[in-house]
Formats: sequence, C-alpha cells, structure tokens
Amino acid sequence: MRQRLRSSIVAAVALAVLISTVSVAASTQAFAQTEVEQSDNSSVSADETTPAFSASSGASTVTTDDGPAPYASPSWSDSFTGEPTDDPVIVDDTAYVGVATERTVDTQVGAVAAYDTDAGALRWDRTGLGIPGGSPTVVDDTVYVATSAEVPRNPSMDPEDGEGGLYALDSETGETNWVRNETELWYGPVVHENDRLYATRGPDMVDVENRTGPTKSPTIGESSVVSLNPDTGETLWSVAADDLVGVTGDTAYAWSDDDIVAYDAETGNQRWSTAADRFIGVTNGTVYTAAGGDLVASDAATGDELWRTALPENVNLDTATVTTDAIYAVSNESADGARTYAFSTADGSVRWNVEVASDATSVNGPTVADGDVFVVAENGSRHSYDGGALVRLDAATGAEEWRFEPPTRGLYGAASVANDSVYVAGNALTEAGEPGEADEPPSAALYAIDRQSGDQLWGYAAGSFTYRSTTYETPTVVDGDLYVLSHGDTVYPQDSSAAFQVMTGSSTPPDEQHLPSDGFFEEDTAPRAAISTTETNPDDEFGENKTVVLNASASSVNRGNITTFEWDVDDDGTFERTGEEISVTLEPCTFRTVRLRVTTDGGATDTESVDLSNG
Repeated sequence: MRQRLRSSIVAAVALAVLISTVSVAASTQAFAQTEVEQSDNSSVSADETTPAFSASSGASTVTTDDGPAPYASPSWSDSFTGEPTDDPVIVDDTAYVGVATERTVDTQVGAVAAYDTDAGALRWDRTGLGIPGGSPTVVDDTVYVATSAEVPRNPSMDPEDGEGGLYALDSETGETNWVRNETELWYGPVVHENDRLYATRGPDMVDVENRTGPTKSPTIGESSVVSLNPDTGETLWSVAADDLVGVTGDTAYAWSDDDIVAYDAETGNQRWSTAADRFIGVTNGTVYTAAGGDLVASDAATGDELWRTALPENVNLDTATVTTDAIYAVSNESADGARTYAFSTADGSVRWNVEVASDATSVNGPTVADGDVFVVAENGSRHSYDGGALVRLDAATGAEEWRFEPPTRGLYGAASVANDSVYVAGNALTEAGEPGEADEPPSAALYAIDRQSGDQLWGYAAGSFTYRSTTYETPTVVDGDLYVLSHGDTVYPQDSSAAFQVMTGSSTPPDEQHLPSDGFFEEDTAPRAAISTTETNPDDEFGENKTVVLNASASSVNRGNITTFEWDVDDDGTFERTGEEISVTLEPCTFRTVRLRVTTDGGATDTESVDLSNG
C-alpha cells in the first residue's frame, strides 16, 4: 500500500519557479514585527543548483550564495501564533509565507503574509483563509496558494471556519485577482509550468443545510488534478486523481489509487500508469519509483519498465534525492545502524552504503551538493537530544570526509549548503545558561560549519527561555542572509508560538544569552595545579647537594588559560618565584615542602605541593 504525505509529495516540483526562490516559513495572527537593529546585506544572486526533479520535501536547500559571516546576528524577526505550513518563498525583496492559524476536528483556518526582506515590515497579510497547502507559488506579480477548509460532520455545528479555495493574489497588495472556491478543498503546493497552473482539487463539499444526521459525509465525488489558466483560473483540463506529484517538461505526474499516472501536461491525456508505493524522482528521461519493496526505473515517455531491483530493508525514500548518476537515501532502523545509501540510476545497484551512526534514532537528509552528501544523525526527541552529528560523505564513494558533533546537546533536521558553509539546526546550552548542569534547559540553536574542514564557524542560540517551546527548522540562505523559521512543539497551531527570523553577518559574536556553550561549564573554569619532579643528579653520592627540577606543565584548565605559575620554595607562605619550571637545590639531610599556585586569565586559582628530601 502506498504511503505518502501530501506536503512531501509536491513541494519540489516547480523548478522553474523555485530556482530563483528559497524557503523558510512564518505564521499567523497579527504578524507584528519585533524590530532589531538593521545590518547592511550584500546581495548575491541565488543559485540554480538543484538535484533532478524529486518528490522529497525540499526543506534542505543548496545555493552558491555566501551566508552570514564571520558571525550572525538577527536583522529582524516576527513573532506570531500559528504553525508554518512549509518554507517561505523569497522573491526579489519580498518573503511570502503560509500559516495554519487554527485546526480542530471541524475547523481549518490559515493565512498568507508578505514581508519586506530588508526591514521586516509586513507588506500585507490575508487572514481567514483555509489552511495553505505547502509554500505559496510566486510568478511575476501573482501569488498562488491552494487552501483547504472544513465542513463539520455534525450539521448542528457552525464553527468559524476559514474560506478555502485556490487563490491568485496580487503580490504587491494581497488582494484577490481570482479565486476558485466551488469546493473549499484545494491541496498544494500549486505548480506553475508551461504557462499553466497545476493543482489538486478536492471533492465537492455538501452544504450543512443539505445534510441530515451527524454521520453524513460532508463531501461528495472525488479529487482531481486540474490544469488552469494562470490569469483567469479557468479550467483547461481535469482528470480524476488523488494527488498531483509534479510537472516536468511536457508531463504531469499524479497519484491515482495506487498507481503513478503520467499525463500530457498540455491536454491532460493519459500517457501511461504504473503501480507504485512511492514516487522518487525523474532525471534523464527516467522515472524512479518504489513498488513492493523494489526500486523501479521506468521510461518517462512510455512507462515501460527499464529495470527493477530489491531494496534493502528499512530504506527511507521519503527524502531521497535523485541526481543524474545516483539516488541517495537513508536508513533509520537497520540492524547495522543508521546508514546512507547511493543507488545507481543506471541499474539500481548499490554503489555504496555506509553507517553514519550506530546509536542514532533517525537520519535526516540527504542534502546533495557538488560531489558532497550531507546527512544529520539525530539521537532523541527535539527537546532531549543528546548527541547527533552532521556528516559529510563523498558522493562518489561514500567515504566520510568529516563529522561535526555539537559541544552540547544535539542536532536535528536536514542540512542546508551555501557555497563554502553548511547550516544545521539543533539545541544547545547557552553560555548564559551555565554553570551547565546536565539538565540545564536547552535552547534552539543554529550552527554554521566550514564545508571543507567541518569546523564550527559560528553558533547562535534562541535563548534558554525557549526550552520546550521553540524548534528551529532547516535554515536557508538568500542574498547573504539566513532565513529560518521556528515554532512551538504543540498539537494545535492555535497553541503554537512561532517566529520568522532573518540573520545577517556580524563582526562580533553573540552575547552569552545567544551563544551556544563551548561545552566547558562554569564549574570547569577552576584550574588544576600539578607538579612533576625530575632529579638532575640522581647518581651523586649521599652527602652531596641534590638539584630537583619542578615542572608545572601538567597543570590544566578546561575553560580559559593558565597565565601565572608561582612557587613558594621555602614554605613561608610567600610565592617568591615564577615560571612553568624551576630548579630547587637541597643540601644533605634536609627536607623541604614546595608549593605551586596557578592562576587563570579569569582569576581562578589552585595550589599543589610536593615534599622534597635529601637523605
């Protein structure tokens, strides 16, 4: 039986639209801005680096833009109540976001908003809609969004429901250019290709007044995939189908029952169909699907099966990425640990598979970029991560190039790549949250990692007050700035606190409230004094003077630096000598206690002593 989520099936389709846009997301209510001191942004053109047409959600992004450096600080943010429906779309100087503001058994309400990317000012918002399906689709001066509402099953109920439909909104004002709401069930995202729109239209809805009894279905008929005129909303063709998968070239792909069906994108005529459990992607005239535990390749023009091979157990194809040469996927429940696979697009054979973590609860990604594969191994739930790693693999061989493990807590979600940097979300203790007890409340955190070395470039934390309330989603970079959404971990969007945040480059690191801990906690700032001894003349006869070298180089401190080594060589309480190493001469038949005091750059001290004797 095929398994799929509507939001993960269509999100990566309209390459022509999304190539110059990027995503992140925000939410609802008043969309009130929280002003943060502005920073200048450098503008760099967005990248067109995208793996082949794929059915994965597209939450991870790849661009040749440079991200914030050498540190990052908030340029602006907007706090709101709600749940983002998908990544935001950035076009020119405007960010468009979709949001679910309320969801109950019988109610679905959502909104769409547009922000000025420079200042964070709200340009417009449309509230009271149905819940948007995925990200808005922006083409020229129009924003297209498919929304769905609900009709209560119980006719006696009359909730304040959203106004579902397929909307074409003016990108400057948010006003409605046209709407298709003969049914309030439209599912997105909306695809713009071949100068047409493609979307999934839900079944017709039966008015409450025309239904009797609490169990009568609120809908009648079946779903369909529809092609529309983008200027008027007029139907160009419609076919009975469950879900639009996507459109590439002159072919539209859709789910119908348990089949993938290919349609002529201009006429809607069916070309072919094939049984499938999962749609993976299309590249070089070949469609890749999963069916009955097999990986299957079919001719994109005819649907003829080219090859079929058995898949290893527990391979997760939900986020698989298709390139010209390989299909990259992860496995979360293997007896051999969490693994990453590369399957040949030529015959489905396993090019390589490697273990990326032995104890991970899941692996996110893969994010594929210019010969690299990045995966994120998670360990725990988003508010109790302990460990996890961002791993860079060679796309050709699977060899591990490096792994980044955060100093405290863990990582989650997929990675984003921006030129020479990799960005990943997680949670962390903050420097202000120390003394760093093991159960100190963590903060949502962002990390920038050097793509070549795996070293941390910078980190930014939302703050300890976000414990159990905020999760960062996968960040993305556009024109030198980093866009990221955060939201609360709640069941209903009306209970969720969320934010849309833009980070820009800064010459100074964050303050302690927003600086992820380096892993050395306050109780570890105390130094530990240590003395080693070496007698320089051990072969001298008894009765001779003995010289002993005292060395303090084994003294240590986890956080900070030891700046001073002081010695009390005659046990009088005064430290009269300094240096990491000293020599002490003992006359025959003498005993002496020597004390060492070390001091750090933070003023912390520790002492140690050694007893010396000569005969």
